[in-house]
Amino acid sequence: MRRIIALTAALLACAAIVTSAYLYAQTPQGAAQQLPGNSLSVLLQPTETPIGRLAAGQPVPFPHLAGTRMPHSFFPLVDGHANLECTACHTEGDYEGIESTCVACHGDTDPHGGENGTTCNACHSPTDWLLVDFDHSVVDTTDCAGCHTPPADHFPGDCINCHQDTDTFQRINFNHAAIDATDCAACHVSPPEHYPGQCIDCHQDTTSFQVIRFDHSATDTSDCATCHVSPPNHYPGQCIDCHQDTTAFTTINFSHEEIGSADCVTCHTPPTNHYPGQCSACHLDTGDFNNVNFNHAVVASQDCATCHAPPVNHFPGACSSCHLDTSNFVNVNFNHAVVAGQDCATCHAPPPNHYAGTCSACHTDTTNFRNAFFDHSFVAGQDCATCHAPPANHWQGSCSSCHFDTSNFANATFDHSFTGGQDCVACHAPPANHWSGTCSSCHFDTSNFRNASFNHSLIGDQDCVACHAPPANHYAGTCRDCHQDTNNFNNAGFNHSAIGDADCSQCHSPPANHYSGSCRDCHQDTSNFGNASFNHSFPMNHGNANGNCSACHPGGGSGFSCTNCHNGGEFEEEHRDEGINDLSNCLGCHPGGQEGDDFNSQGLVPADGALVDNHASDLGDRLLDMAVSLSFLALIAVFPGMIDRFGRF
Repeated sequence: MRRIIALTAALLACAAIVTSAYLYAQTPQGAAQQLPGNSLSVLLQPTETPIGRLAAGQPVPFPHLAGTRMPHSFFPLVDGHANLECTACHTEGDYEGIESTCVACHGDTDPHGGENGTTCNACHSPTDWLLVDFDHSVVDTTDCAGCHTPPADHFPGDCINCHQDTDTFQRINFNHAAIDATDCAACHVSPPEHYPGQCIDCHQDTTSFQVIRFDHSATDTSDCATCHVSPPNHYPGQCIDCHQDTTAFTTINFSHEEIGSADCVTCHTPPTNHYPGQCSACHLDTGDFNNVNFNHAVVASQDCATCHAPPVNHFPGACSSCHLDTSNFVNVNFNHAVVAGQDCATCHAPPPNHYAGTCSACHTDTTNFRNAFFDHSFVAGQDCATCHAPPANHWQGSCSSCHFDTSNFANATFDHSFTGGQDCVACHAPPANHWSGTCSSCHFDTSNFRNASFNHSLIGDQDCVACHAPPANHYAGTCRDCHQDTNNFNNAGFNHSAIGDADCSQCHSPPANHYSGSCRDCHQDTSNFGNASFNHSFPMNHGNANGNCSACHPGGGSGFSCTNCHNGGEFEEEHRDEGINDLSNCLGCHPGGQEGDDFNSQGLVPADGALVDNHASDLGDRLLDMAVSLSFLALIAVFPGMIDRFGRF
């Protein structure tokens, strides 16, 4: 029995040794190569057997590609962990119980010295150890220097003053008001050969150093080259001669008189294939090179194509046969006789959807293509819509139903019986503010919309102003007070008692040269202004005036002057003989316009019963003259008797 047991144990030991040797032979190193010292090795312990003791065991390696085949979801081998050897973590021959924390492997190389804890994945990921996503809200952001080392010669203030964006340190917002803005060089280094003055003189915008404003008045503007470099082949004269605007160097004012007779090509390069002659022969305006005056007489024998390129598909003939005006190429006179046998489409492209027939059938005037005559008999069986597009919202019926005149589409006759019971608004748009009722209520004549008859009883008690606008300065009362006839607004009757004592001139304008007095003095009949009665005490046939007012009132109105007719000569002499020198109050003596009106039938008393101023002062002189005259007559009568008596003495 013991032999059987010993034999069985020996056979099991041999089987174990053979199996281990086979597995070792399957590794890439081969059966004869030893594993590294830090790899997993499983040593077979000596086994007590009845026949003796086994030799020292050999290391048992990880199976080939174990890292990709073995389940490892508890610690994914991705990114930076993807290419690790199994033995990098599984040391001492342990398959299980390995720490999965970062510090288990990286604890000895922690650059933070353990100050930031052991939760490395709060900032770091296995993708890239240096790619850090740190939440600064969990730390005191006022002390950035606790983790970050500023560059050399960095601004010594608190980091938070400028670096308010913790995602990127390159995004900076610095408040220059917190420092002395007059000394920018304390932080900023000027470019080579930079203006040596104070930075603040030009860089007044501290948010963008590219925004510059320099006051050239503080420098010697006669020598711009001190700071500015001229472009290649630039005019060698003084910069200030052209660049007088120091805020924009592209604003240039150059006086070509300074270069005298120098040719333009000294400074300007002509375009490709430019006319080789003297520039000044054409460019007389040095302020605008596009303003050119070229004398084509200098190239009289040359064809235009020598200098000018004709448009695409242009007539191939000589340019001068059409372009007679060399100052304007658009001014063309083409003799179509030279292409008499060719159709217009050879040179001219018809518009879209144009009639496909021969052009010359309609376009007989070759000087104006719009002057065309089309014989519609060519398309007798076709409807107009084949060639003509009706206007928007046009009647949808056959065109020929209305358009009988093919030479004028506006000359149309429409039979409204085709529309049956449709109202006019189905085709016609009423004018603005038009009555909103049915059109056919007023428009019975469909051939003339202006021939309408409106039944005003349809609007009931509405006043006329609901539809009609009164004229300017019209009476403001109710329309119905005057307009009783709704068929004719001119047939109106106005009750003037409604205006009380208001004068006629408030509504009516008198004619030119009309009497300036109150209208009521003459116009008693308000229904007829022509029925007027005027009280004219002075005879209206005086001096053969025969009722012509302008004979005495040439200026219109009530003003007059007797001396317009009665002046000078016997008129003045007679009045002066009677001692009358004031001739301004003729009516005082002549109220009726007659010569004897100055005395009434009782003698020396004026007609109005009072002494007239013009004659009263001379009354005594008249009585004395009469007494002298009577005495003289008496002396003549008694004078012969006295002689006889004296003779007898």
